[in-house]
Amino acid sequence: MKIGCFTGGGPAPGLNAALFHLAYELGERHTLLGFLRGADGLLKKDYRVLDYKRIPLGDGGTILGTSRTNLEGKDAQVSAAIKSIGLEGFVTIGGDDTARNAAVIDKIVPCIHIPKTIDRDIWGTEETLGYHRLVRR
Repeated sequence: MKIGCFTGGGPAPGLNAALFHLAYELGERHTLLGFLRGADGLLKKDYRVLDYKRIPLGDGGTILGTSRTNLEGKDAQVSAAIKSIGLEGFVTIGGDDTARNAAVIDKIVPCIHIPKTIDRDIWGTEETLGYHRLVRR
């Protein structure tokens, strides 16, 4: 299978680690394409094949970069990009805005969302990627 992924919103601890584990787990059986600058990279079909051996675990942020591009109302563009690349699944990593982008993608191919937020604003989560950046009270 060919599976796409991107990171959205602000950079936070754990993003490269999440990408590493996706590439490690999927890379043996599937091709994982990482889209540069989040949802913007998907629309522009700007991606690279992710190899877990090339993802730095010690670096903060994300090797893919992020954007705050909103996919809502762009179903036709998203569908065209996904179909032209031949994606069969998708993984998004980000906060509540990225979760809404995941919902758009999920209309076209199965999409899993990994919550990441320093704002603690994703319903149903206690801790997420980025959570430990917060000062606990």
